[in-house]
Amino acid sequence: MSGRPEYATVELGGLSVGLVVARPGQDIAAALSAAGRDAPADLLSSRETQIHEAFRFEPRRRDWLAGRLAAKLVLLGHLDEPGLDPASVEILPEESRMPLAYRVLGDGRSRKLPVSVSISHRGGAAAAAVIPEEAGCVGVDIEIMEPRSEGLAEDNFTQGERTLMRSMPAAEAEWAIAIIWSLKEAALKAAGLGLSVPATDAEVVELDVAGSRASVRLAGEAADGEPRLAGAWIRLEPPLIVTVAVVDSAGM
Repeated sequence: MSGRPEYATVELGGLSVGLVVARPGQDIAAALSAAGRDAPADLLSSRETQIHEAFRFEPRRRDWLAGRLAAKLVLLGHLDEPGLDPASVEILPEESRMPLAYRVLGDGRSRKLPVSVSISHRGGAAAAAVIPEEAGCVGVDIEIMEPRSEGLAEDNFTQGERTLMRSMPAAEAEWAIAIIWSLKEAALKAAGLGLSVPATDAEVVELDVAGSRASVRLAGEAADGEPRLAGAWIRLEPPLIVTVAVVDSAGM
């Protein structure tokens, strides 16, 4: 992508996933300028504005805003309703801190949208993904392409994942730790838990970066019973690693 972030779809296990990725420095608010609003914060609902203003530190406020605007962009693309105002959709955290999407009604009330939405932001970059709720749950993660400590792998990767790292092609090996970590994060988000459970509850068992495909086995709390697989999509979009995972309604 270049210029403004754009709504796109990626195919994952026969399912079309809506995806928006904004690189560091991209102006997501400009992609929503058709709303006729000047300030990025004007694209938020009243409840989102309260959350935004509560952040004490500017970097956290900036990253949160970038993530919310990316989510609004992906929702507008998914809903495909001409003239829909970005402030008419809102993304709020539930008790588990996973985001839920709502349609803001004219009387100030809101109605939950039948979608699963996921948000990731890091270092000024942001990504958001969406699928129909009936299809399952989606998770998205972005990582910056930068060196990662071997200690991250030692503490959080299974033996099988460390074997995958050693077998990766030379062009991808430099980013092996970040790639596997990102897939684990996306899968745990799709499981509705994020990093509230051990990272080893998600194990990358298949990985084909060139083919943009991976599989992640969920176990422990992330599996909620029998182990299950999350299908995953991956792409290197310098300076970002972008991953998406889906746990379908049948648990894959």
